[in-house]
Amino acid sequence: VESSQNGIAEKIYFKEGVFENREIIHGAKLHGTKVIFQPSEEFFANPKVNETKLRKFCEDITCLCPGLTIKFNGTDIQHINGIKDLLNTTVGKDLQLIDNSLIFQEVKQKQKFDCGITYTGKTNSNFIVYVNCGLTTAGPHITSIKSTITRIMNK
Repeated sequence: VESSQNGIAEKIYFKEGVFENREIIHGAKLHGTKVIFQPSEEFFANPKVNETKLRKFCEDITCLCPGLTIKFNGTDIQHINGIKDLLNTTVGKDLQLIDNSLIFQEVKQKQKFDCGITYTGKTNSNFIVYVNCGLTTAGPHITSIKSTITRIMNK
């Protein structure tokens, strides 16, 4: 892992998940974080990286963090429209029943809530929920969102 900022770079080396070495470099010209890894057979049943899944994760993270650029195998991934890009990617080629999606953001102190809603020709609902950039599939936050949307729509 290499992290650079304000002319100082820090490189941290791990082997088999254990810290090995740390190096500080002054006069670094770039900024950002670089991660290079190779999954180990000791920790993973299949050490082959699922590049499709990893790329999808990088796409989602750049949607959740507008302005963030991730270089994935030499290709830049960036989404400047944030949650709207994630919503459009998720909808894909499905028929959208309304032209403009509802996108809103709420910020209170250090907490931030982004939401994107649209309607398609599908008969089921699809909730994609991230908490701290991690995809979640269950929990009280999802139940609360679903019941709030249902209550508002029923009114």
